[in-house]
Amino acid sequence: TKLLTEHAQPLQVTFHKAIDELNDPVEGVNDLMKLKGISRILTSGGNPTAKEGSETIKKMIQVAGKQITILVAGKVTNKNVDEIQKIIGANEFHGRKIIGDLK
Repeated sequence: TKLLTEHAQPLQVTFHKAIDELNDPVEGVNDLMKLKGISRILTSGGNPTAKEGSETIKKMIQVAGKQITILVAGKVTNKNVDEIQKIIGANEFHGRKIIGDLK
């Protein structure tokens, strides 16, 4: 990851859901904050859905502060994004059907 972020400069890097494989994703945020260039972490809080991982995601947001944006993922759709936002308090979301059906 360090090598990738160094080579990606000056581009921003989003660390994908690999953080969800860690035993402690919150500690993973601390580790990623030590690297230059990571601007976002895509996560479902170590769970299949953002809703199930909401408590972990909230802790991740707190730890990341303003240094890294936590990008909430995990079964986020246009039908549940408002509810998930209220539960977690995040500002950015990722989902396959988050904007509904485009024609």
